Amino acid sequence: MGLPVLLITLPVICYLVWLFVKLQRLSRRQKWRRYGVKPVR
Repeated sequence: MGLPVLLITLPVICYLVWLFVKLQRLSRRQKWRRYGVKPVR
């Protein structure tokens, strides 16, 4: 475990977290559409 490993793993972890948040937001939007409630921007 060295600096190169950290430089590779950190961006990957950040990307996975970003994807997870993005998917959660998408699922929330779909739930709102099902209930017929428009999201307020």
